[in-house]
Parts: sequence; C-alpha cells; structure tokens
Amino acid sequence: MELDNKEERILEAAAEVFADQGFFKATVIEIAEQADIAKGTIYLYFDSKQDLFKSLIVSRVNRLYQGALKDKENKSSFEAKIKSIITRELNYFAEEADLSKSIISGFSGMDEEFKKAFCKIRKKYRGVIKEIIQSEIEFEAVEDVASDDAVRALQGIIHSFGFDYYLTSTDEDSKVEELTDIIYNLFINGISEKN
Repeated sequence: MELDNKEERILEAAAEVFADQGFFKATVIEIAEQADIAKGTIYLYFDSKQDLFKSLIVSRVNRLYQGALKDKENKSSFEAKIKSIITRELNYFAEEADLSKSIISGFSGMDEEFKKAFCKIRKKYRGVIKEIIQSEIEFEAVEDVASDDAVRALQGIIHSFGFDYYLTSTDEDSKVEELTDIIYNLFINGISEKN
C-alpha cells in the first residue's frame, strides 16, 4: 500500500512525537505541529490518535516485511539473507529506540481488532523468513528442524539483543554489524563445542 506524501509526513511526525512523549502523553496537536499541517488534516487520514498509532506500528512492521521479501528474492547466500534480516531489525531498534519503547508500552492498550491486524502482518513477515529457512532445510544446508521454531528462535535472539543493547542499555558502542555476526553465529551454531 503506497502512502501519499502528507500521510507519510503525518506518520513520520507521529513517530517523533510518540518517541518523545509516549503514546499516552502525545497529542494530535503536537503531531500536527511536527508535521506542519492543521490538526484537522490528521483526521482526514486517521480516525483518532489510537488509529494513527496503530497505523504507525503496522507501517514499521510492513517495512521489515518488505525488506524480507527483497531478501527472499535476492540470489545471495542464506547467510547474507539471514544477516540482512538481523541487521534490518537491529537497525530498527538502534535508530528508533524511543519509538520502540513507546510501542511496547502503548501496545497493551490497543483493542483486540488491532492486535489481530498486527498479528496478521507479523505472521506474513515471519512467513517470509520461514520460507528462506525452509529452502535451506530442503537443500539440506541446515539441520532439519521445524522452520516455525527456527523463526521463533531467530527472532527471539534478535529481539533479546535489540532490547538489551538498544532499549535498556546506555552502551552507545554497540555496533549493529558486530551484533549481527554474533546473532547469526548463535542462530546457526548455537553454543555447542567446536568440532
């Protein structure tokens, strides 16, 4: 779904305001001021602040999904595809740490309809990662494991590192490239003894 320029401006302004104020303290007026538009213009695109917040979350997950689709179609190696997915998610944590915190705290207040919509786009995203992993299992390039479990494991590692290094840490020296290599090696090799 292509967004028009004004809608994209509103979403980017909302990202900044929600990151700075959090969902509950942010106001539509602040978002409108940040987007340099009239408050009423926001309501041409979004029914409420909550609707805007939901759209923002879905747009961010959709970016991850679109990137994974490109990775899947890319003729690069399995390692390159998985590292691209890891890097994209870590960059999201690193670049939008405050927004991530706002999403985490505001998510619980969202209605069931939104949670279902969020789960649907997340399932599509995970489905693409699953297809990448499944193709390697079929080529016997990686161990024959349940690909759903492999996706959960990969995302669990990524999210744990992202949360620890970018959302709760004051360590500014955490390099995405280094963490990508660590996560990839943990995902592929685990912590078993070297042969």
